Amino acid sequence: MIELAGRINFGRRYYERLASLDERAGRQGHHPDRAELAAVLAETGLDFVYSARECFFEHAETHGGFEIVMTASFRTSSAEFMLYVTAGDVVAGGPYPRLARQVVQAVDPDFTPEPFSPKLPFANAEQLRECVRFAAALFEDFRDEFINKTLG
Repeated sequence: MIELAGRINFGRRYYERLASLDERAGRQGHHPDRAELAAVLAETGLDFVYSARECFFEHAETHGGFEIVMTASFRTSSAEFMLYVTAGDVVAGGPYPRLARQVVQAVDPDFTPEPFSPKLPFANAEQLRECVRFAAALFEDFRDEFINKTLG
């Protein structure tokens, strides 16, 4: 999983986006409700379903016996995304910050991000859209790379 994420520059892209959003987000608070979040997620073209029990949105695709999943959870002014692949009982993946860190550490073992597990910040509705579009693009690029390299 880390090798495939590295092929799409997952780590570099995540930390570059984080830096650009963090500089602009400041301390403003944006409190999107579930309807706004669902609308923003729908703009990606991916089919997200809200899990009230887990309090997150999930998009899942099945390709050749593998399920590739993206989840999105939101707090005031921050978003956390997860990417994972399942095959039967085997699950690989995790939160975007952890995957990004692992991808960078694969080439630079001394890399230690600060904060250790940064979520993507947003200060307003447009920055929320940017976060979601970015996370969806990472998911789609990973999915395409996974299909090309694994299922060929």
